[in-house]
Amino acid sequence: MLRCLIVILVLVAPVRAAAQQTSEGPRVAADFVAGMAAFIDEAPIGHTAASATVRYQFTRRLSIGPEAVYMAGPGRDRDLFLTGNVIFDFLQRRAGLRAVSVNPYLVAGAGLMHHRGEFADVSSFEGAWTAGAGARVWLNERVYALGEYRLGWEPHARITGDVGVMW
Repeated sequence: MLRCLIVILVLVAPVRAAAQQTSEGPRVAADFVAGMAAFIDEAPIGHTAASATVRYQFTRRLSIGPEAVYMAGPGRDRDLFLTGNVIFDFLQRRAGLRAVSVNPYLVAGAGLMHHRGEFADVSSFEGAWTAGAGARVWLNERVYALGEYRLGWEPHARITGDVGVMW
């Protein structure tokens, strides 16, 4: 998984935007995420996590969008989260910025979780939410990397790294 992220970063990072960002109209971004998660029970149950998010940016600080997260735990333990997220960037990103910049943000989301258990053939759906913080590091006008930490329900903690592209 880490090799895949490195390959994506190497292939996409040199790309320059054809036009500078203006204050006109919304922009769209896609995030591809990998990391670790742990369900916080009596003893944490480790999972690998992968997700994809599409963000629709309304202003330079506020964006919303759907997220799909797949977590694989021990044995046949699998979880799928489908949430709608709201992201608030603390700093405004200036149009045409070519130097590396760091933008911290908050994220919150709510939706559904599907769990398939390791023992027996148990499968369940329930409500889910996540909330956390991260920092987006812009590599050029369109490409960024980020790190993020989230807490959520069903009680879990998630640490992820990400490569994203904005159009």
